[in-house]
Amino acid sequence: MQTRSALVMVASTAALFCAVWASGYTIAVNPSASMPRGLYLLGPVSKPAVGDTVAACIPASDQARLYRLRDYLPASDRCASGLPPVLKPVVATAGDTVSIDADGTRVNGALIPNSRVYDTDTQGLPIDHLPLQWHKRLESGEYFVLANHIPRSLDSRYYGPLPRRNIIGAAHAIVTWG
Repeated sequence: MQTRSALVMVASTAALFCAVWASGYTIAVNPSASMPRGLYLLGPVSKPAVGDTVAACIPASDQARLYRLRDYLPASDRCASGLPPVLKPVVATAGDTVSIDADGTRVNGALIPNSRVYDTDTQGLPIDHLPLQWHKRLESGEYFVLANHIPRSLDSRYYGPLPRRNIIGAAHAIVTWG
């Protein structure tokens, strides 16, 4: 009887994963502390909005190569940068004004908690970020993503606003822990 229950559980889980995959959705594991760790359902998103959590590709750049060399993220072929997609909340979209100051990041004048930039990474190595006094009104198709779950997160504070083409889908938590 126990073997039959285990087989039913395995078959049900496999069927669920196949159904999710066939519907255009995928399930991803988030091991990063910048967002709650756990399982996320990734699916299509037509027009990301403030408050949405998205899976996004960090732009391919010298910075992205440095992130990979320093093992901030593992290698992946899912994004042109050679890094895997990151899960981040959208904090600003077209028409919103974002600014970076010594005390943190502001969207339309409101300070976001845990949003200051750091000149060094957690290993004490220098890291580029948007300059202090940076100020921009986002244009159509631009998104500023910022995870403030913890004070340090690799997000738009470091690589700038994302173009729409870098957002590959919406992320919805299934189960989180820690």
